[in-house]
Amino acid sequence: MRGRAKKKRGAILVLSALLCGSVLAAEVQPAPKSDAPPPPAKTQAERTLRVRARKSLVLSFGGGPVYLSAWDAASTNNQWLYPEAALQSLAGSNNLALSLKPATGAGFGLGLAYGLSPRLDIQFRIDIIANRSISDGQNEYTLTWKWLAIPSSYSLDPSPIWPITGYLRANPVSLSLVARFPAGSRLQPYLHAGVAYFLVRFKAESQIGYARTWVQGTSQYVDYYALPVNIDAFFNGVGFTGGAGLEWILGPKTAVFFQADYFTGPSHVVGWEVKPGTYSAFFSSTPLRIDENYARAIRNYISPFTVKIGPLSRLLAGFKILL
Repeated sequence: MRGRAKKKRGAILVLSALLCGSVLAAEVQPAPKSDAPPPPAKTQAERTLRVRARKSLVLSFGGGPVYLSAWDAASTNNQWLYPEAALQSLAGSNNLALSLKPATGAGFGLGLAYGLSPRLDIQFRIDIIANRSISDGQNEYTLTWKWLAIPSSYSLDPSPIWPITGYLRANPVSLSLVARFPAGSRLQPYLHAGVAYFLVRFKAESQIGYARTWVQGTSQYVDYYALPVNIDAFFNGVGFTGGAGLEWILGPKTAVFFQADYFTGPSHVVGWEVKPGTYSAFFSSTPLRIDENYARAIRNYISPFTVKIGPLSRLLAGFKILL
């Protein structure tokens, strides 16, 4: 009996040793190799800021000075009246000249860029540029007349001069391609070019002289009226934009940038509007009432002029954030 028990215990020990050896052999066998290629190593720029990654959205915002080109315009108003009674001739005219000098303004912008590839983005921008005031605008009115019985000619002395005030506002909305040139460092240069759609408002106010003659009893009178005129024009148009910039990477989702931009915009023809109303003469007490039809007829004597948008250049500095 004891011999059988010993034989059974020995068989159990041998079987346990075989099982443990199989488990240990299974554990030390190397894992099967994968046929998939290892992921590509990231560049320093991609490790620092994932703006370079494809299908990424980057929000940018900033501001800076805007340098505008000079723009001059002129409009004339010529009024010819038929002589009557004791008058031989009567003529009045206005020369409405205004300027937008190349003063430095301020601009602010907001952009959203979508990464098409590590080197190419498409960017949508909205830029707000400060109003550009009419810096030099004046309107000089001349009136001349001559009586039949008197050889001398007469004119207003001094000629009335009225100021022209107003502003030009032109805000571009642009869509452009941005080409990047990764240098393997935190400093990343880029170029951009695209189309710009300008939203423009031009506003101006002044006065024009309006001559009038009439006979009362045995006397004939010559006088003039100052009629308010204005322009309040809204128009849109397509232009172009381009520029270059530098980006300094701060961290995984932030960067600062500095860029220089150039814009060209559309042109638009505008005309003066005459305001209806009742106006007083300068030398007599005879009023003049102008209704809508009368104002439209006077407006036809005033020549229009062209408003030009651009070219303008801008320096912009700000921040970029990876969304």
